Amino acid sequence: MSIGFDGYRTFGTKTCPGTKLFTLSGNIGNPGVYEFPMGVTMRRLFEDVGAGCPNGKKLRGIQVGGSASGAFVTPDNLDVPLDIESCAAAGMSLGTGSLMFFDEDADVIELCRGCMAFFAEETCAKCTPCRYGNKRIADILSVILSGKGRMEDIEKLEKLSNYVSKNSLCGLGQAAPTPVLSALRNFRDDYVKACSSPGTASA
Repeated sequence: MSIGFDGYRTFGTKTCPGTKLFTLSGNIGNPGVYEFPMGVTMRRLFEDVGAGCPNGKKLRGIQVGGSASGAFVTPDNLDVPLDIESCAAAGMSLGTGSLMFFDEDADVIELCRGCMAFFAEETCAKCTPCRYGNKRIADILSVILSGKGRMEDIEKLEKLSNYVSKNSLCGLGQAAPTPVLSALRNFRDDYVKACSSPGTASA
């Protein structure tokens, strides 16, 4: 039965009405695609719908907005309403509504490397920042994961990621470094630990 335009607008928030499909994936008990009103919290989706992390594992973080270009955030954001304005205020984008949950055993640096390896392959190669920058970012992440990272690599990652984001011609290149920049902001200790102990691969 159709509820019509006015009926649909009764769902969601005043500034972001209606519903959205949310994709729950990663280390979660009930992965899948679920329709909820705009403004639902990640906590409700994670705990009530997704049944939390399996095997009693602790939630470490969430990649919000997209499976490749989404921002990595901490569980401190579980109560942020999932609407456009609230997500933007929290430093993330709602994007496609994809939520990839990862538990305490996940390697944030490896997750970032996987995202950047994807973009290094997917670039159309028209502009130099995206063509070379994404591959270079992925290479630096691989060096850190190999246990050969140095503290200056963190600064290189940050500068290069910002450069690619600001100077790429299209949305793909502009969004590609988002996982790295958000991880450096929210999980910086992982990078510091990996780069301050040369010879030891990231755990």
